[in-house]
Amino acid sequence: DKLNMQNLPRGGELRRCIIAAESMHDYLVMPIKHHDKLLFVADLSNIEARMLAWLAGEEQLLQQFRDGEDVYSNLAQEIYSRPINKEDDPTERFVGKTAVLGLGYGMGHVKFKDTLKAGTAGMAVDIKTSEAKRIVDAYRSLYTGITMLWSKLEDLLKQTMHKDNYGNVYGPLTVRHHALELPNGMALRYHNLRHGPNGLMYDGKGGKPEYTYGGRITENVIQALARIVITDSILRLDKSDLGEVTLTVHDEIIISGSIIGADATMKAIIDDMCIPPHWAPDLPLNAEGGYAPNYSK
Repeated sequence: DKLNMQNLPRGGELRRCIIAAESMHDYLVMPIKHHDKLLFVADLSNIEARMLAWLAGEEQLLQQFRDGEDVYSNLAQEIYSRPINKEDDPTERFVGKTAVLGLGYGMGHVKFKDTLKAGTAGMAVDIKTSEAKRIVDAYRSLYTGITMLWSKLEDLLKQTMHKDNYGNVYGPLTVRHHALELPNGMALRYHNLRHGPNGLMYDGKGGKPEYTYGGRITENVIQALARIVITDSILRLDKSDLGEVTLTVHDEIIISGSIIGADATMKAIIDDMCIPPHWAPDLPLNAEGGYAPNYSK
């Protein structure tokens, strides 16, 4: 029925209706607390922001992730020129969080302002256009490696239009014909890539021409690399004896497993998700999770 699992809010009734059970009959005749199956839910923390910092070589930001620092508060501190913490400065920290998660792909100040005002990522924050521009400029000045990555990946995609460049490598990416090959052998393909009057063009869904640019290419690459980290863990966990991988939602892995040894199972799942890929051994990963008889996390 075209159900989008990402649209089920945490704590919502629909989400809690998804249960771990041997059979639906069990749940109809037995109280939920008596069941011996649990859903273990774990998600990778800030995976796109971490992958972006890694590919861009933003060592300062990577070290913050390694040290377990609050990167959202750290950026907010740079923006507002004063100490920021989650408890005392929730609005300012939220602005820092939105900047970390949203500005890495070239978002401009107008869209940044509109994103904050809409409240789609959490609380609604209304700031002046001039303030939005100041924040975007501050982000780009602080993380120059990320802004440089936009240009590097756009240049890399341009190389895919000339056969002399096939086989060139940038980090875990390899240049192919109108494609950037990923480290797992799959590829981001831009069919009929060409120069258009306003930049790079390719044939999108249904052959409809679409434009792309450095920030959007970076988003494609980072999300594809992040997906590999998640699916690698899914494949390992599926072969383990921790339970059955039953569902994935964005950066979450959901496993149906036994109530016996639940704490140890949860720890093993999180430990597995934090294993960096062989092509990025220094990528700092982190995960968190919880378990319940239903999908309540």
